[in-house]
Amino acid sequence: MAATDLVIRCDGCSKGNPGPSGAGYAIQVRGGRMLEKGSVFLGKCTNNQAEYAALIAAARAIKKRHDSYNRAIFITDSQLVVKQLNREWAIKDQILRKAAHTFREIMGRKRYTVSHVYRELNSMADGLADMAVSEGKSQFMTLNQPRGRRRTNK
Repeated sequence: MAATDLVIRCDGCSKGNPGPSGAGYAIQVRGGRMLEKGSVFLGKCTNNQAEYAALIAAARAIKKRHDSYNRAIFITDSQLVVKQLNREWAIKDQILRKAAHTFREIMGRKRYTVSHVYRELNSMADGLADMAVSEGKSQFMTLNQPRGRRRTNK
């Protein structure tokens, strides 16, 4: 893939907060085709931990399979995550601080932004996160390969 921008929609959910949790992400070329979708079952954690887990899972996926991008545009409906990663709010919780550090470490020197969107505009990632919780398992689908060669991992 030629160097271009990626748009990564991320969401986390927790049923109980803390409770059974999931993370979802969808990676696409900006203005173009979908590359990958992921749904990650996390077990028991808080909603904020699940929100960070979604960004971390997406960051790992782009580093592993879609690394030739120019800039990564992460979109989430978690204002807390956006404000913390953009260093507008302090990260007081030790677990979230470690998650932010992990995300930044994975991204390294790559160009990225983290932006907020309202939940209604993040329905794909929201559905993937909910699916992880309801099915109790993780699923990944890489969509950028030629027909008949799509990789799924259930």
